[in-house]
Amino acid sequence: MRVNDDYKQWNAALQVADDESVFAYWKKILQLRQQHKDVLIYGDFELLAREDTRIVAYRRRSGQEHALVVVNFTNEAVRWEIPQDKGVAELVDGRHMKLGNHGDVVTEGDMVSLEPFEAMMFIK
Repeated sequence: MRVNDDYKQWNAALQVADDESVFAYWKKILQLRQQHKDVLIYGDFELLAREDTRIVAYRRRSGQEHALVVVNFTNEAVRWEIPQDKGVAELVDGRHMKLGNHGDVVTEGDMVSLEPFEAMMFIK
């Protein structure tokens, strides 16, 4: 098997050196998992937005620590209504956002706007 023609643009050395690379993103995910393992690994799991086929949203809880993950699995922008009755609203805040692949969280009242294939994680 031959080396791909674009190996000079896409290679491990460039990924490691780039803070915006896929490598850096996964490194951050693994660091967060280790730092917050009580909630992210062992915490109670609650699926949110069961009826919305475009969104996967879930909350995890362990003691005083809470995590919320919201992912848009479509190639279209969507809006997700934040459940007010489940204590999720206080998590959806730029101060608690630990990871995202499209920048800062965008909220409008009790709605979160998600770009195509956007993922975000909040931990409080």
